[in-house]
Amino acid sequence: YQSLHFRCYFMLPFHVLKRSIPPVMALAAASYSTIFPALERTLICSDGIQLATKQWRSSKKTTTYDEESKPPIVSSTTVELEQEGNSRRRILCLHGWLDNADSFHLLGPALGSDKCGQFEVVALDFPGHGRSSHKSKDGPTQVLFEYVFYVAEAVRQLGWDNPTERFTLIGHSMGGGVAIAYAAAFPERVDKLVLVEGFGPLARNAKDSSKHIRHSCQTRMKSNKALFSQVLGSDVLSATKKARIYPNIAKAVDVRMATAKLSPGEQYISKEAAYALVTRATNPVNGDGEAVTFCHDPRLNWPSIQYSTTEQVESLISDIECPVCCIQADNGWPIPESQIKRALSLLKPTLHKKLPGSHHLHADPDSFDEMLVCVQQFLSN
Repeated sequence: YQSLHFRCYFMLPFHVLKRSIPPVMALAAASYSTIFPALERTLICSDGIQLATKQWRSSKKTTTYDEESKPPIVSSTTVELEQEGNSRRRILCLHGWLDNADSFHLLGPALGSDKCGQFEVVALDFPGHGRSSHKSKDGPTQVLFEYVFYVAEAVRQLGWDNPTERFTLIGHSMGGGVAIAYAAAFPERVDKLVLVEGFGPLARNAKDSSKHIRHSCQTRMKSNKALFSQVLGSDVLSATKKARIYPNIAKAVDVRMATAKLSPGEQYISKEAAYALVTRATNPVNGDGEAVTFCHDPRLNWPSIQYSTTEQVESLISDIECPVCCIQADNGWPIPESQIKRALSLLKPTLHKKLPGSHHLHADPDSFDEMLVCVQQFLSN
């Protein structure tokens, strides 16, 4: 059922099933997740970072995985490509800031179902998020375009870098900015681009560059002392010793929901979506019953040392060659209307919809169905 690096589970991960998830919440996601199992696979990048992924595939032509013949960990030197023909369309999903692959806990299995056609859907955990490893203490953690490198690594490890085939990118929030940058830099790889609650990388005024650099340096110097072990040569974060401990998963979910309400505008997140995200973003505290602590890299909260200018962002958008779909939420992240109009004028989306819901409308059961119809319409066009 579960080995060290490989899990094929129905509906929820093994470590979640042990936490007494309320039956109502389990049923909410069952219609999508129980029918199509998620395959968890770790990709080892050329710099040693381990990227955790979740994969969904339609039942037709499904490959059987065996721990001896099909290792769950794929290295940069030993890639085992799966021979499944060219009929299966591929979709890569990129999550938002401090989220993880379970941001697509509904969309992944839904698109991976036979009803949606022959799709292979993969959702990444970016470095420092979810089950992926953290960057080293000297590595940049909050430079947005650094994530583009890991998308490129994942594409290569998955065997999706065939010059004759393309794949679809779906990006939510920050993941939308990463998707735009990748689609602009590698236009020959992407056939379609879906942006959910995101119109491009965050742009800052070029005149404030020195202020951002100063702020980033000061924050990093101050925080490093608390985050890293003082043992000579150690490269291990010691923040878990001081991280906040929650008595149970339910309390951590409550905090996640409260955080959404404190965000700009009138945002919210459903308990079902919060459960999916939090269960992948937490680890049990040994010897403390049901207590958990968040496992994301705390440095993700630091200000970036480098931001893009408006001119750079618009240049990236202009370099996109594939069809684009833009999906907004009624109560999503409050982006100034002028910025949205400018982005839409450059993106020239073939489909643009504003749907009921909040920033995580793709993960909330109440708003997911309408969002799924929109995505299906775009992919089938």
